[in-house]
Amino acid sequence: MNSPTLINHTVPKTARALRTSPVNIYKLILRGELNAVRFGRRVVVTDEDLRKFITEHRTNGAAR
Repeated sequence: MNSPTLINHTVPKTARALRTSPVNIYKLILRGELNAVRFGRRVVVTDEDLRKFITEHRTNGAAR
């Protein structure tokens, strides 16, 4: 039985994808706006959670 491949993004990789700083990603995680998983000292964001965050924060072509 094949299970789906999980893609996990580190905080720096997530920051690069969203063109922001790692500090801002940690703030989003702490506020509960972006889901993350902690493995010991490592914090990762699943691809599914990153895509969900982007979809939920998408605008109609205009910046807020």
